[in-house]
Amino acid sequence: MAITYVLHFAPEPRGDVAKQARELLQSKFPTLKRLTRLDEGVREPAVYVAVLNMKAKGFEPPSIDSLKYYGRGVTREQAEAMQKSTVAAAVTFTYRTADLSTSLSQQNAVMKELASRTAGLIWDVETRELYTPEALGQRRLGPPDHGFPDVRDHITIHAYKANEYVRAITLGMKKFGLPDIVIDEFAWSLNNQMGNTIDLFAQSLIEGATPTLGAYDFDVSKTKHAKLRAVYEKNLLDGAQPVALLTLADAIPDKGDPDNRLLELRFDRYAGKTVHEKHQKLPVPSMVLSTRPLASSTTTRSLPPANARGSDSRRFAKPSTRVLSPANEFY
Repeated sequence: MAITYVLHFAPEPRGDVAKQARELLQSKFPTLKRLTRLDEGVREPAVYVAVLNMKAKGFEPPSIDSLKYYGRGVTREQAEAMQKSTVAAAVTFTYRTADLSTSLSQQNAVMKELASRTAGLIWDVETRELYTPEALGQRRLGPPDHGFPDVRDHITIHAYKANEYVRAITLGMKKFGLPDIVIDEFAWSLNNQMGNTIDLFAQSLIEGATPTLGAYDFDVSKTKHAKLRAVYEKNLLDGAQPVALLTLADAIPDKGDPDNRLLELRFDRYAGKTVHEKHQKLPVPSMVLSTRPLASSTTTRSLPPANARGSDSRRFAKPSTRVLSPANEFY
């Protein structure tokens, strides 16, 4: 598996990025192999750092408009200064699924420390979010529960109007070697309910659930992580069983979807004449997703713009049309 982060600067790095990356890896992460070329084949967790001339490569930083939605701890001054940057650093981690539990924590620790040393801002290519080092540490370097992270700290959910109804999809499950999750054709009034269902299902996957395509009885009471378990315990309807009667299917990709396998959650096993009536039968009602609100606006925006132009653009971001509420406090 290979996952890339990009260090952006506002507008210039502090010191020599490549040199500081070498010193950091040697001093604090000696077990993480440093690659001299990206296609070097190794079995152990490894990292490759490439400093980029953005103008020569045709790369662009995330736009100020996109940072209204995807800037985590980023100030207006940083967002504006970053637009003038000419240098970035692509940091690619390679690891096996067997090393996943320790590798993801190590990746975030490396990115936090390297960004702190170089005055960088961390672009998560998979979730399409830009973090300050402090925000990344607060979100992703907390202690695990039962050996598992809170999946909500590592993924985002994009929701947007597709024809008459709404489609929601995760971004970031690829880091766990798992498919991203889709729910299609639901009403805006159910946005929090669907986000809640996605989070619980995603958590079950990283905790080891291995459902197959077709009918699947999703028992949310088996959730191990305490904060996620509290979601269904708090919101379960009186008298309802903590089991969602799902049908799992390969999802049809849409423009802007992540470059990953997509798994769709369907609700066609519930009574109802239409898919929308079936959605109302879920046992877990809505909750407020404060970290990833699914907006009820019908206005479409281009979010986020591609982080690069040309043949390499898929490494950094894909164009997307999503509807989200501005989350950054400086707007």
